[in-house]
Amino acid sequence: MCARDGRARPAATTRETAQIGEPNTALDSAEVLERCGSALSSQAVGPKLAWLWENESEVLARARRILMPSSSLAFELTGAFVLDHHSASQCTQMFDAGALSWYRPWVDLIAPGIELPPLLWRGEQFGVTFRPVAGIAAGVPVITGPIDARSEALR
Repeated sequence: MCARDGRARPAATTRETAQIGEPNTALDSAEVLERCGSALSSQAVGPKLAWLWENESEVLARARRILMPSSSLAFELTGAFVLDHHSASQCTQMFDAGALSWYRPWVDLIAPGIELPPLLWRGEQFGVTFRPVAGIAAGVPVITGPIDARSEALR
């Protein structure tokens, strides 16, 4: 997550279990499951944001964007703010699994004023490295990839 002043905040962790029940009640757990394709858990983005609103509201007041690990890496490599559909599907309460897009009514409720990345399909090129990094030359095409668990399975 980036603050409006450009400073990054460390990633939220799985400490927000108290926030799982409340959003399900407010948004109806059956509708969350149907629209998002998964129930809320401590891995979902919605409860993490609820925890931040309750405990570090000044962080969200400064937030400009939400970055998943892959979108953060994409930004560092290319300057592009993007996310693949599968990673977005982990943003329970904000991603509509049926429409394969952000669900604006719930995004506006959960993350008002925070920009979400455009969604791309796995394997789509979205930019090139704009400087040498970790032995990779500038100008190398960068594509979206699978989430970490799927990448680990390919090893």
